[in-house]
Amino acid sequence: MKSKNIWIIVALIILIIIGVVAWQGAVNKTGKAPTINDAGQTEEGAAAGDIGAMTDDIFVEIAAHSTYYAQTDMENWLSLMESLYNQYGVTEENFNAYAVFLDSNPDLSVKVAEKYTKRLTELLGPIGE
Repeated sequence: MKSKNIWIIVALIILIIIGVVAWQGAVNKTGKAPTINDAGQTEEGAAAGDIGAMTDDIFVEIAAHSTYYAQTDMENWLSLMESLYNQYGVTEENFNAYAVFLDSNPDLSVKVAEKYTKRLTELLGPIGE
């Protein structure tokens, strides 16, 4: 029963991501996806903030581990997340800025969501375990 609940949560997260991406795409008045400049900020402006060393792969790892820790060790979640940020040389602010960037880039957002789902499945193990 526990694994069924996890899959429901994963499905809801994916639906939320897709919904936000679709909404952001409809609201984007520039007609083009934002890009990241050399300073690590989106060309859309400073609203996204500094992404630092954040990449799709690092974002996926942190997001998947965050969900995993929330399911398996909520008591130590904050300290585990801090260790994860340190491991990849990024901050929570970098992570949040990258999430804003992804919200403005629907095609990339879908690819990252697929990677996230795959990685979370790997962390949680096969259904029924």
